[in-house]
Amino acid sequence: MGLTFTDLFCGAGGSSTGLVAAGLELRLAANHWQRAVETHAANHRSADHLCADINNYDMRRLPHTDILWASPICTEISPAGGRRRTHGQLSLELGEYGPMENAGWERTRATAYDVIRATEVHR
Repeated sequence: MGLTFTDLFCGAGGSSTGLVAAGLELRLAANHWQRAVETHAANHRSADHLCADINNYDMRRLPHTDILWASPICTEISPAGGRRRTHGQLSLELGEYGPMENAGWERTRATAYDVIRATEVHR
């Protein structure tokens, strides 16, 4: 049996697809956006799927897997969010776009808070 993984912030499934192609077994994929979860589920039918706000999720309910994959957020810190780059690609200045409309910015994947919470439970 190969390595298993959980994909937090799975989006439509790009990271999961790459990890499965590399021989890993996806057990659970989670995202807050229902359409992303539906798309992911269509491409990864053997995995369990969860549509939930990970910020408020009880991490003890996640399955125990060998690897916790938590992809970097794209919509708030990349051009995918409709923002223009003011620096080169290697520069990551989270405050360069000014205050976020979302009051939960400090708890996004950029801070890795939820990733840390998940790993504390699954040592």
